[in-house]
Amino acid sequence: MQADTNRRFEHMAKSIDVLTGDVARLAGVIQAREDKFGDLLAAMDGYVLRAEHTAADVAGLERRTDVLEKWVTAIGRKTGVTLNVVEP
Repeated sequence: MQADTNRRFEHMAKSIDVLTGDVARLAGVIQAREDKFGDLLAAMDGYVLRAEHTAADVAGLERRTDVLEKWVTAIGRKTGVTLNVVEP
């Protein structure tokens, strides 16, 4: 099953726009490549983001653009997918 998920992901676009505050998409990318993340799913800047977190859970992170940018950079480096943070 994991191999199927990886194959489907490989066919997706290599560049994804992530709206500021669009945590569901960001978490979806993390979940889709869980095999590639390992420690990246652990705390970054003292915050743990998991796919099951709701928007309310991450309201503080949305206001911390510096943390969001670190996540996006780390995710892009780990997955090879460019995530572009864009304003809504």
